[in-house]
Amino acid sequence: MTGDNINGFNLQHEILLIYSKYRSQMLFKGEKKTFDNYSNTDNDPNGDWCTGDPSAKSGGTSTYFEIENPFTHKKDLPPMGRYWAFSKDT
Repeated sequence: MTGDNINGFNLQHEILLIYSKYRSQMLFKGEKKTFDNYSNTDNDPNGDWCTGDPSAKSGGTSTYFEIENPFTHKKDLPPMGRYWAFSKDT
């Protein structure tokens, strides 16, 4: 749970796997994912992608670190008062 949404679901997650013994009793009112903003303009072998904000409102020491741009070798930190949305190990 990230705190981004009071119902406990973060809308950034793209997959939800649900099992039910009784399918007729299963009810899910989710949002259908649209991929209109995804494209592959640079022919990335991983497929379509979209830009996004890689920072988060809260975090800790494992999510505050420098990232080096592989092309310019410039080192960047998350914006002031924010953290990366992922740890250095991911």
